[in-house]
Amino acid sequence: MKQFYYDEIDSTMEEAKRLVSSGLIKETSYVVASAQTSGRGTRGRVWSSPKDAGIYLSLIHMPEKNKFFEATTLYTQASGISCVQALKEYLSIETKIKPINDIYYGDKKLGGILVESKMNKEGMSLIVTGLGLNIKRFDHK
Repeated sequence: MKQFYYDEIDSTMEEAKRLVSSGLIKETSYVVASAQTSGRGTRGRVWSSPKDAGIYLSLIHMPEKNKFFEATTLYTQASGISCVQALKEYLSIETKIKPINDIYYGDKKLGGILVESKMNKEGMSLIVTGLGLNIKRFDHK
């Protein structure tokens, strides 16, 4: 698994796709940034990503050679459930999913999940799951 870290980048999602296109990524890998200048959510919405105020991460899933992933919305749902479970386990906070891709702490939006894929006639040949958690937006004490 390859790991790519940036102090600041336009978007971890866009960088993940660039790295795949360039051939630098051929297996499951991830891209993390301390800040994003062009973070985005669903439908092209802006996602604020101030420096050191959150977690800005994109995970690249690539199937084995000559295999493909099934087209489904379950990837987004599984990512949301995993995020809620991790926040509970590591930070001892209760969060919830506002379907299909928002993570809430009480009545405050804590983060979001964005899943994009590359399709062909056999199925999905790439899945990029972006996670933005603006952890400095809440006080969990």
